Amino acid sequence: MSDNSLADGCKAGDREAMRALYERFYSPMLGVCIRYAANFADAEDFVQDGFIKVFNDIRSFKGTGSLEGWIRRVIINSVLMQLRKSKREYAYDNLEATLEGTADESPDEKNDDKNNDILDLSQQEAVDIIQTLPEGFRKVLNLYVIDGFKHREIADMLGISVGTSKSQLNRARKLMKQRLIEHIKTKNKL
Repeated sequence: MSDNSLADGCKAGDREAMRALYERFYSPMLGVCIRYAANFADAEDFVQDGFIKVFNDIRSFKGTGSLEGWIRRVIINSVLMQLRKSKREYAYDNLEATLEGTADESPDEKNDDKNNDILDLSQQEAVDIIQTLPEGFRKVLNLYVIDGFKHREIADMLGISVGTSKSQLNRARKLMKQRLIEHIKTKNKL
């Protein structure tokens, strides 16, 4: 069944089409949700709530773009809304305190950039490291680097300024790099 016929079936209330759409896109959307969640259980909740939103809003899918892209955007917006509502979100103005006491990179760490061990990270290890980032950093990093949104779009989605989005991305990258280096050093000691 094509994506457009799945969407048309869902618009008509066809439960078989809904089941087929859910089964086709569950795994990739779970992957999206895992990047935003603090743990797997939260990711599962996010994807379930996201699909409820998808089925409620399916009539707005016009068929001009990819169905998967449309579903991804609906689910990301749903996740962001859930995170805002949960009040677990870090205040963007206070995120800098998260990094207090962390030293600038040493020359040795800068040389580690060329370390091929980074290429040996499994996808799960990378996701685990992303999940250790503060929630605000994690959101901007995921939206910009992985989901391909522009800073203006991120700013609109999160209710922040473009400058804050750029700043959070820069800080997220620095912290991610630091955590990657720590992970590789720990892994090499084993």
